[in-house]
Amino acid sequence: DYTYTDGRIAGYRQAMAGRHIEVPERWLGLSWDATAIESVLEHSPEITAIVFLDDGYAVQYGMPALEAAGYRVPEDISVVSFDNISQAITYTPPVTSVELPFYEIGYRAVKVLEEHFRDPMLRSQQIRLKTILHQRASSGPPRTNHSPSHGAGQD
Repeated sequence: DYTYTDGRIAGYRQAMAGRHIEVPERWLGLSWDATAIESVLEHSPEITAIVFLDDGYAVQYGMPALEAAGYRVPEDISVVSFDNISQAITYTPPVTSVELPFYEIGYRAVKVLEEHFRDPMLRSQQIRLKTILHQRASSGPPRTNHSPSHGAGQD
């Protein structure tokens, strides 16, 4: 079950739709290694940014795969991720990250569980919490020519 992954993808699609941008399936790479990034880059040279599902994946696989493919972050492609872990802050370049209110998530989860114990017929509920965007050096304005500069001038 990948509920949080599905939720983040749904949120991404909704945000893009709000800007009248259709998200083709080739923009979505879903694997837990660098093959997803390689596939997205190969099939979608027009992209100017990548949103990783979490900072751990971004710094362990994503950023190194981009570098290995010759992309410069943020000059060729911007990177944004989730969780705001220390590795995102100390990575070079530091990763733009969405911080989740983990304390509030845990607190609310316990409250919902308590309510469920009192009333087992309680329907599931969706709770929206505020997040914080930490904009760092991994993101910048999109390039204008839709063609990455990596490899330019190389034979």
